[in-house]
Amino acid sequence: MSDVEMDVLVARSSDPQGRDEIPPEPEEDIEEVIERIKRRGSWASRFGLPLLTVGICMILFVCYVYAFTGIQEKRSQHAMLDTFTSSAGAVPLSGKVPPDGSPTAVLKIPKLGIDQVVVQGTTATDLTKGPGTLSQAARLGTIGNAVIYGHRTTAGKPFSQIGTLQKGATINVASGLGNFVYKVVGVHEAVPGQLNPASPMKGRWLTLITSNSESFPTGYLYVRAILTSPPGASPPSSTSPAPEYLGLQGDPSAVWPSVIWSSFLLLVLIGTFALYRRFQNYLATAYLLTMPIVVAVALVCFSNLFRLLPGIL
Repeated sequence: MSDVEMDVLVARSSDPQGRDEIPPEPEEDIEEVIERIKRRGSWASRFGLPLLTVGICMILFVCYVYAFTGIQEKRSQHAMLDTFTSSAGAVPLSGKVPPDGSPTAVLKIPKLGIDQVVVQGTTATDLTKGPGTLSQAARLGTIGNAVIYGHRTTAGKPFSQIGTLQKGATINVASGLGNFVYKVVGVHEAVPGQLNPASPMKGRWLTLITSNSESFPTGYLYVRAILTSPPGASPPSSTSPAPEYLGLQGDPSAVWPSVIWSSFLLLVLIGTFALYRRFQNYLATAYLLTMPIVVAVALVCFSNLFRLLPGIL
């Protein structure tokens, strides 16, 4: 028997069950475990929670644009409808032109189930309340081309289905000048460089205008309708609308509020991230305490940023 075989027999004889001995695992130093946990907490405070907070803000903005603006539009619609039954409704019901941002008429399209208060003015800010009539065009129900703009995918998307209207469909408009009935003539599209559908026209027309795309407007989808009831009396507008009134641009008055609130939101985020690093042992508590502040500031910031988007989006 060789020396190697003898060594194997001796090793096995020391283990009655014939198993090889497994060396015990070295005990892990408790200080190393604590240090590793601290490193993980440091990573979470430096990168994990800040990235999570920024991600939540981005998701909130998308939710704000496509969901929350619809809730705000419904609230504005109820408030403007109540205006007609209050003392503030004396101006639109008298036939006078109300100031921009105020209710001026009620639009009904039975085929689409549309029953909306129309606001005076067509800036992106005005259109957050509902469909808006172009102040620089003919008044609703009068001679000329009366124009109403409306959102297609945001702010309640009141004009999301106008492209499905068929020739002969009825459109009803009620204002201080009277009740008027229009019949749809056709549905068309126009892109920059072509004749703007809001341009003045001879005759008795109503033009409903929205975005030509559900994602981002590059032109117009519009419905042309002709007045079939007697027209109201009102002098024609003699001014040309600025680009921000034509639906494809945002509201310039929202630029500085957006800059200010975006800067404030950035400062709040920086302060929040500093707290995460300062209180690494209480990350959950710090996160729960700071998120309501971040969300509140973000919502105000988003409301201004939304007004920079095209008014017919």
